[in-house]
Amino acid sequence: MTSGAVATIESALGSADAEDRRQATAELGRLPVDQALPLLLRSLGDEDWRVRKEATVAARAFAGAPQIVNALVRVFAGGDNVGLRNAAVEVLAGAGAEATAALGAALPTLDPDGRKLVVETLGRGRDPGALEALEAALTDADDNVRQASIEAIAGLGALARERAADLLLACLGDRDRLVRLTALEGLTGLEVAIPWARLEPLLQEPTLRGAAFSNAALSSSPDAARALAGALGHARGGAFAQALRALGRLAEGRLGQSVADALRAAGPGLAQRLTAAALGQQVAEHAGTPTDGGDEAAANRAVALRLAAMVGAPGVVDAAVSALAEERIAEPARQALASLGAPALPAMFARLRAPSTPTEARAALVDVVADVLEVSGSDASTVHADALAALRDAARDADRHLAVRALRALSRLGGAGDLELVATQTLDSDRPVAVGAEGALASLAARFPGDARALAARLMHDESLLLPAAIVIGAVGTASMFEERDAVFLAHAATAGDTRARRASVEAVSALRSSVGSAFPGAMEILRCALTDEEHEVQMAAARALGRLASAPDAPRVAEILDLVDRSGAVDLTAATVRAIGEGMSVAYHERLSLPLSPPSAELVSALALFTRGAPSPVAIAAVDALGYAYRAWSQGGLTPNVPEATSTIDALAAALAHPDEEVVKAALLRLTDCAADATTASLQAPVLKAMALGLESPSSAVRLLAVESLAELGTDEARGELAEHLAREQDRRVQDAVRYALSFSGEGGA
Repeated sequence: MTSGAVATIESALGSADAEDRRQATAELGRLPVDQALPLLLRSLGDEDWRVRKEATVAARAFAGAPQIVNALVRVFAGGDNVGLRNAAVEVLAGAGAEATAALGAALPTLDPDGRKLVVETLGRGRDPGALEALEAALTDADDNVRQASIEAIAGLGALARERAADLLLACLGDRDRLVRLTALEGLTGLEVAIPWARLEPLLQEPTLRGAAFSNAALSSSPDAARALAGALGHARGGAFAQALRALGRLAEGRLGQSVADALRAAGPGLAQRLTAAALGQQVAEHAGTPTDGGDEAAANRAVALRLAAMVGAPGVVDAAVSALAEERIAEPARQALASLGAPALPAMFARLRAPSTPTEARAALVDVVADVLEVSGSDASTVHADALAALRDAARDADRHLAVRALRALSRLGGAGDLELVATQTLDSDRPVAVGAEGALASLAARFPGDARALAARLMHDESLLLPAAIVIGAVGTASMFEERDAVFLAHAATAGDTRARRASVEAVSALRSSVGSAFPGAMEILRCALTDEEHEVQMAAARALGRLASAPDAPRVAEILDLVDRSGAVDLTAATVRAIGEGMSVAYHERLSLPLSPPSAELVSALALFTRGAPSPVAIAAVDALGYAYRAWSQGGLTPNVPEATSTIDALAAALAHPDEEVVKAALLRLTDCAADATTASLQAPVLKAMALGLESPSSAVRLLAVESLAELGTDEARGELAEHLAREQDRRVQDAVRYALSFSGEGGA
């Protein structure tokens, strides 16, 4: 830069307009360091903070040049320009290790104010090498310097934890309480537990007690649990909250039992204080803050709940149930109740029935009760009468949330005697309650098939009870052979006036099996009619049922079923059928119905392949997923691989790579990746690799990227060969980079 340009900058720095000075300062980084130095010092000391800030940015261009560092260190030697000194701290701290030596050398030559600024700068420089100079400052005669030094050491602790911890521990005996406090807080911030023999005396000093409580939470000594429990019995305000949080943290670790023992040994007075704290009363009484005093207060109440539950404090159930209605502590309250376990169930039942219990709390309490009963190993024969009575009352409650949760609990814990109650609730006018009851009825019927069949025999003769009857027949039909009367009933219910009854009867049709495992005679006719029902939910049920039937070993011709649904012209119905075909081929489906697993037929694979090529996207994606299920049956089901049939499945998935919708192509690539992981022999791996490589030829760069990632995931020499060959043809830079990255792991990155 010419001397004229330098003169222009210097002139602008003398302008009365701060913006002119700021803009001129922004140009300083373009000057040689010797020319910039005096002008930079001038801007760093400018009266306007914007100019000073711009100067600190401009100084970055010199990256800790010695001339700049030495000049700024000299700023600490004195002067009354506070802005310049603060700016010097910022620039030197940004220089990091480049400034450490100069700062350390200047430290003994400065007055207390200068030494304090040097120490602060060293702490902000993020250079572990500064610890040597900071250690020397710990013996400074000025308390402020020592305090700043210990803060700086604590700040650098994350970069040199062991060395910093040693220095901080040594400062616990300093004559200045603020130094001791800073050292104590620094050790806690570094998660360094102070040896108990050194920490215990600090609990007696009022100014250090709170910080000592926090460090005690890191201790491995049972004495820490006893000391914190003792302090909790008489502490007030902030000290109570700190001791509470510390004890709560100890309880989460290896000293959990020691904490429980210490709380019990402290007596009933402490238990009562914990219950009061769980209700928020402790904070309100001693700290003068409201019981709903924000996140910190909520966190303290959550800890108090957990500790109170550990010792079964009086009133803890009431406190926890009340907290269930408060969003911020509802989950800790649930955990506290669960930890109390079966002995607390009577108190929970009482609160469940109490009209004063908030509705939200009652609904959440139902889940807790069910979980406690289940964890304790209770079942329908051992759950005591009070538990079932409470759940049954809740299932009839006018509040839908409570009723739904109670129905869910009864589905897991109820007995055969609850079948009728749940069946009645399926007819509730509130749809969520009715839907919840449907699920509960199906679950109970599967658990008690004999009682359920007897109930269905009574219900099926009442036109108003067709819905629960159909649900029961479908539920028991998955575990037993159909009876002629079931088929007659379902044919009748499928044409009933109640939409939900028609839908339930259609769903039951696919659940019933004949002696050879296929659908019962007449099932296809029922489903064919349901597919034209005026209500969409019935049509969808029919479509799904047809899909499940199509995957059965001796089902009607697959092409006939798919053509029947496809002729409806409704894409969502066809997609639902195809998706159900896939689910019907899954290992999980066969295990749930206790049906033998068999490979998909060639006809089924061929029919699905037609949908992968050009069907509407939802149908094509469903077909891709179904083919994935078909292939996984080989590996997950323990079937002996049949190479031609498995290869035909791969070919069908490969056909989807030509679909015009990019999302269909991506879905097919993902399924092929799964197939590659499941391929157990070389004869199966080769066609999968060949199909995946077709994705590299897609016109979509997003698809090609996915193909690269999928082939790279295989990690085989063959996959790397496909990628290397494709690299020469690829035009998209992002895809090229992806290929090179994939090949770099094998040393074939190319140019």
